[in-house]
Amino acid sequence: VKWTKHYFILRDSNLLMFRGGDILTKPRGCMYLVGTETEAVEQTEDKNLFVFVCKSAKCGDVIELATHSEKYRKRWMNALRIGARVTYRDFKLLLKEHELFASFKVTVNGEEKVVVKPPRIDDTDVTGAQLDPGVMQAYTKEGKPMIRNPEGKLVDTSDGRVVESTEDRFNESGEQLDPFNRPLPEGAVPMFTADKQPIGVGPDGEHYLPDGTLVAKDAPHFDVNGVELPTEVVGAAEQVATDLNVAIKVRAHLQGEGTAAEAVDMLGRTFRQMKEDDKGMVINADGDKVPIATARVMDQDGGNKMVDFKTFRAKESKTHRDMGMVPVEERSGTLKILTEAGEDGKQQEVGTIDLEGMTTLRDVRNMIQGDMIKEDFVFINGDLPLLPNEEVNKLALTLGEEIVIRPRGEIKEMDGPKFNSKLEQMSAYERQKQKEAEEFANILKQIQTGSYLKPIVVPEEGAE
Repeated sequence: VKWTKHYFILRDSNLLMFRGGDILTKPRGCMYLVGTETEAVEQTEDKNLFVFVCKSAKCGDVIELATHSEKYRKRWMNALRIGARVTYRDFKLLLKEHELFASFKVTVNGEEKVVVKPPRIDDTDVTGAQLDPGVMQAYTKEGKPMIRNPEGKLVDTSDGRVVESTEDRFNESGEQLDPFNRPLPEGAVPMFTADKQPIGVGPDGEHYLPDGTLVAKDAPHFDVNGVELPTEVVGAAEQVATDLNVAIKVRAHLQGEGTAAEAVDMLGRTFRQMKEDDKGMVINADGDKVPIATARVMDQDGGNKMVDFKTFRAKESKTHRDMGMVPVEERSGTLKILTEAGEDGKQQEVGTIDLEGMTTLRDVRNMIQGDMIKEDFVFINGDLPLLPNEEVNKLALTLGEEIVIRPRGEIKEMDGPKFNSKLEQMSAYERQKQKEAEEFANILKQIQTGSYLKPIVVPEEGAE
């Protein structure tokens, strides 16, 4: 049997087939999985291949597949069997609702609450970028989407200007959001200080400014017009804390193996850069420097509670030392970069890179793409392409000694000498900003020509 290398993506209950260099919107084949059966096949011709077959009794479709490990054969067989019964997206939603949410208890203001209804959560914005926990895609009153620019500032895509925190914003259903793009609970309104700084509720139920400064709940809170808010209106915003807790816990539970715990600030927003500078500062979602003391992590082994980032890291380090292991942040190693070339998917070494323990695949991408590797590419882990959002917290050293990359365009032999480089994380962050600036300019242009626009219904003033 002569095997031919292909790439597969499971999308809902459809198995999509690609060859090297294909664009992801034009698969070479598609198999509808509902009603199919998937079985392992024991074969003796090649002991390095783990074979399984998926077949449909209704239409007679049969496809024989193989991976390079028993682990990934089981993983694919399980996914195909799920797709044969319900759509994969439905399964993920059911998993969240019936397994994750059912077990969630959150503590707000010292009171433990059981979550009985999942909060409304958007995974990505209109450009496909992952949103922060509990955040929704925001639109202007005119229905133009708001997105973050490379500096972290929220901009109006109709003209590229930075949106002030006092400006109204809505979700795609026309419901008003708070200044941090979270849904407003019933009876709540956007809250500000007397000098118009936005106030938000954090996962712990406390009130904070964007830089993490605590605002006492009984301190004066004002609406956008400077009118002091009644106590009951301020209190109505408390539901945001419950929604944030659940959103953060969902993200934490859905992280895969070898993933760094995701840090969030006092308002539950992720950081743009967690590499601490010599003054103990990191870069928050707005692109501003804030003390690392404002960072929190969901401690899944400690009762699913939000804990101080440095306290969490110290606990993790102690656990590793007690087990006779080197703490993650003290590890180092070399990662071999392989690429696939030609129709047969031949692997070719293009270089190596020296890494620190906390280096993520996103850091690796920022370092090698551009000067060292010209083409855009995807990381391949166990025959499966990693999504961009999966790269953010995936620790590179947990992948072993090598990682395969697949160019998105035409696959060909790469010219030039192999590279060897030591990754400097701050340098990687600067490369990330440069890449984001190029992508942002392109996305902004597409949005302004209508490519990304989604119709929304914004209620007229005074309407119920």
